[in-house]
Amino acid sequence: MIRTIKKINLPLILGMAFFLFIVLFPVYWLVVSSFKTQSEVLAGTPQIIPSTISFDNYEQVWEAAPLLVYFKNSLIITIPSMIVAVTLATMAGYALSRFNFSGKNLFRASTLLTQLFPGILFLLPYFLMFSTLQHQEVFQQAHIILMGDKARGWNYVLMSFTYIGFVLPFALTLMCGFFNNIPKDIEEAAMVDGCTQFQAFYRVIIPLVFPAIASVTILAFLQCWNEVLFASILTNSSTRTIALGIRDYRTQTSVAWNLTLTAGVIVAIPVVAFFTFLQKQLVSGLTAGAVKG
Repeated sequence: MIRTIKKINLPLILGMAFFLFIVLFPVYWLVVSSFKTQSEVLAGTPQIIPSTISFDNYEQVWEAAPLLVYFKNSLIITIPSMIVAVTLATMAGYALSRFNFSGKNLFRASTLLTQLFPGILFLLPYFLMFSTLQHQEVFQQAHIILMGDKARGWNYVLMSFTYIGFVLPFALTLMCGFFNNIPKDIEEAAMVDGCTQFQAFYRVIIPLVFPAIASVTILAFLQCWNEVLFASILTNSSTRTIALGIRDYRTQTSVAWNLTLTAGVIVAIPVVAFFTFLQKQLVSGLTAGAVKG
């Protein structure tokens, strides 16, 4: 018993406990506050454990704002953006890792360079570019409205295109790094057995990097789902996303914090569910991609 106690690293345990407290307490406070009334949320003495638990906020949150519409808009924009960005990043990352071509280093450097600038620097050029584009005669004759109060379906395309452009460089950099860690001998052995380059990529390499694809997918989903800056300018009341729709619980004079916090919990549910689903896929991807020597 004494030997077991000596092996316990008390500073490490205390440090981990403190770190978990910092990370998890805001989540706990968000969930607990969603069951409080407005007066309890704004009380001078905050209650760590609420005296009463009420589900009224979860009923009122759908009535105070069209939250279901915002959910639909976010899914329509986020899912295609995520799928296209991860697919292109996987194929382009493999090409950058395995093939030599003219301008390869310049392409990689320019891709990394885009990550150095904040997104707000691109907001005005994006707005002016698409605003000018939709006023062109070709777009007007085809009734293509990208932005504005009358924009609907094409606004989804515009937002997806925007999110793909900002997610792709980051996803491409990560996927290229993962492909660099896989020996080329694996593909060469597959091609010796009769596989083409694409078959070796699809049947051998993809199972090996599936955990990486799952990780990049999670990051892409989070980046698109939580984006506010471009959504606040490029969307309208009909295509507003869920991250932006939380602002509907405020007025010029007050903020319904109980409903805002409740909406925050609801917004986090798809993210947690999506991560939980892919967490299982991470383990299966590791076992499916195992290579026996």
